[in-house]
Amino acid sequence: MEKKGDMLKELEAIKKLLILQLNHDGVSSDVIAKTLGMSKATLYTFLPKTQKKSSIKSI
Repeated sequence: MEKKGDMLKELEAIKKLLILQLNHDGVSSDVIAKTLGMSKATLYTFLPKTQKKSSIKSI
C-alpha cells in the first residue's frame, strides 16, 4: 500500500509541474483544464497565489 501512495504523490507532483510549465509557456487555463480533465477552479489550486486568475493567459 505504501508504494501505491508514493506513486500517487509522485503523479500529483508531476501534474503540478506540468501545469506550472504550461502556464509559464502561455497556454490558456481553459486549454490546460480541458486537457487534464479538471475544472478551472481545480486548476487554480495547483497554481501559486501570484499566478492565479489574473495572471493566467487566455487565448
